[in-house]
Amino acid sequence: MNYDRKFGNGIIKGSVVLAFLCLRAQAAFAQPIGQWQTHFNYASAQSVAAAKDYVYCATKNGFFYRKRSENKTVLLDSKDGLSETSISRIKYEPLQNTLLIAYESGNLDLLKLTPSGAPEKIDNFAAIKNAPQIEGSRRINHININQSNAYLSCDFGVVVFDLIRQEIRSTIRNIGTNGLPIRALATAFANDSLYISTPGSVLAARFASNVNLQFFGNWTPLSLPSNAGVAGVAAFKNTLFLALRGVGVVRYERGRFETAFATTSAFLQLNELPNSLAIGTTQQLRTTDGIVFSSPQITQPQEATQAEDGTWYIADAGTGLLSAKTGNNLQTDTPNGPSTDVFRRLYAHADRLMALKENTTESNATLDYYDANTWKTATSTATGSFSGAVFSASDNKIYLSNYGSGLWQLMPDGSLTTAAANTPATQRARLTGLATDRAASLWSVADARFGEATLFLNAKANSGAFPLGVGSVADVLITQNSQTNYQWLRLQAGGLLVCDATSATLRTLFLGTGQGSGNLPNAVVNDFVVDADGRVWLATNSGVAVFDNPAQVFATRRPDAFWPVFGTGFLLRNEVCTTIAVDAGNRKWIGTRNGLFLFNENGTELLQNFTVANSPLPTDVITDVAVLPSSGQVFVATPRGLVSYGGDASAPSQALSDIQVYPNPVRPNFTGSVAIKGLTTDCNVKITDITGRLVHETRSQGGTATWNLTDYQGNRAQTGVYLILVVNQDGSESLAGKLAVVR
Repeated sequence: MNYDRKFGNGIIKGSVVLAFLCLRAQAAFAQPIGQWQTHFNYASAQSVAAAKDYVYCATKNGFFYRKRSENKTVLLDSKDGLSETSISRIKYEPLQNTLLIAYESGNLDLLKLTPSGAPEKIDNFAAIKNAPQIEGSRRINHININQSNAYLSCDFGVVVFDLIRQEIRSTIRNIGTNGLPIRALATAFANDSLYISTPGSVLAARFASNVNLQFFGNWTPLSLPSNAGVAGVAAFKNTLFLALRGVGVVRYERGRFETAFATTSAFLQLNELPNSLAIGTTQQLRTTDGIVFSSPQITQPQEATQAEDGTWYIADAGTGLLSAKTGNNLQTDTPNGPSTDVFRRLYAHADRLMALKENTTESNATLDYYDANTWKTATSTATGSFSGAVFSASDNKIYLSNYGSGLWQLMPDGSLTTAAANTPATQRARLTGLATDRAASLWSVADARFGEATLFLNAKANSGAFPLGVGSVADVLITQNSQTNYQWLRLQAGGLLVCDATSATLRTLFLGTGQGSGNLPNAVVNDFVVDADGRVWLATNSGVAVFDNPAQVFATRRPDAFWPVFGTGFLLRNEVCTTIAVDAGNRKWIGTRNGLFLFNENGTELLQNFTVANSPLPTDVITDVAVLPSSGQVFVATPRGLVSYGGDASAPSQALSDIQVYPNPVRPNFTGSVAIKGLTTDCNVKITDITGRLVHETRSQGGTATWNLTDYQGNRAQTGVYLILVVNQDGSESLAGKLAVVR
């Protein structure tokens, strides 16, 4: 991928100029309209490199640097010029003053640094990723620098990359027994030989100009100790060292192995430093020159390096970036973020996001939530995962359903406790969903623990429970008006079950794919939501369906959904729609396996479509979407991490009493849209220059209106003061504001 980007008075060809000078993710202000923000787990550190005054760290899905002299952390992502998110390895090359950033896809970024080590520009090299002759994985596992060449150990072999010419010099493939393919994990140069470690062996060949390294006959496997798995190879003082699981680190000289460091630690990592080797085990990091760090913070050390001031940095897959000078205690330098990258469900209330994860490894369930621009983690004694969350207006509490431990609540101090109404009927129930009605009654559904699923009426008050006569239920949704209050259930086996439950009676209606009995485009319903007009929108495996009058679902002869029409066909008919959310403008955010879509209120107009190609989404597969009502911030969960988008629709105010305009003033380097918040529903907003000439006119989405700083002719707004006039729907209220623009 090549870029042309203006910089100063010229154009830099084939590179991206970076503007990394602000601390974005850590700042305590609202996310700008139309801009993205990553929310990755930065505790899963994979690789670390020190370059002058800067230390760079790659995590499983994220990337950041620390400026040591200012103790400042900056997050970087694709909008800063990075090609992708899944970084597998980084390596600093001091002669070229370049940081190599390798990806799981085989992509390679060359980050040119300033003399102080700050990021300056990126050149992308995508030849490995795009090579048609390579089958299977192209992941780059390790980078070794020899003179001006980078030896890239990949899942298909070794690529020799010329750092000066930025081109491939050669590839070393199919050098296994009888020319079989190999998976290269790392390389090392010692004793005039090149060594390549694979999952089951170490191959050696003489490193000389007259030796063809591409011929398998020139490679010889080392005779390793029996039952020893290879964890890595490295060279120190022209001697080869091997990390062998169950044995430790051994020295290889003259065809013999000699133990250098014995350990039976379940975790063993070896990496090469300029003047020593780093050996990582559980709770310990040691080097060949005698430096030892022992700490429970060291759980899965992946790589270590030493900065110019002597500070050691450890990339740990369990605790993030650790640092300390010799003899001092380790400290954590990891940016704020959630405790994992994978979330099953998202729930938004006001300005707080609840991120619910699969509890597959935790003995006690934890909850990640985003509050006041900060990620926090609450712990519990629950044994199952949290499956749903709702806000109850009756007591201003957030309740959570748990799969195995019943009903819980999030306290104001951030702790999790069992709910007071967690009665014997629910406290051990495998709850799969939770909802609340207008009367603030809680409704929950339980999995088929005793042969059939159960609907709990008003879970807080323990009003009763109804066996449903069906198998597993995925979730519950409440539809209501002044006369009816129905519970809609998504069934794991497919279709919907609509319930009309009272304290004494229950009637049900099954809705499936047949005409006259649901007319769903697909039996698999992945998500549902009630919009501002009271309609039920469904995300199915074959597009979108809508029940436009859910209050009459029991009364009508044909309780069928309709399929919204978009363009010449039905809305997303050929897409697996995984999730759907409604923002304050009643617009529909729909996640699919091929990206994120934003449609207008009835689905007839596509407003936005985001994919990996045009956004920092780490993958096109969307698992859930939630919109914070107070800010309009759109959170998007994927299998590779969580990101958010600055949406332009927020909850409307009850009356026009005050408006907020930001940014204000608009600085010369600002390229986004100005947000005008605190509006009532469907306000008319006019922007004029100081003379009263109309520059822009729009209507609010919920409580927010935006201006992209261009006039009707498409000209950018010039330096000056602009007046903002806001008029309510009936014209009864108006409010003036001012906006300063500096160019």
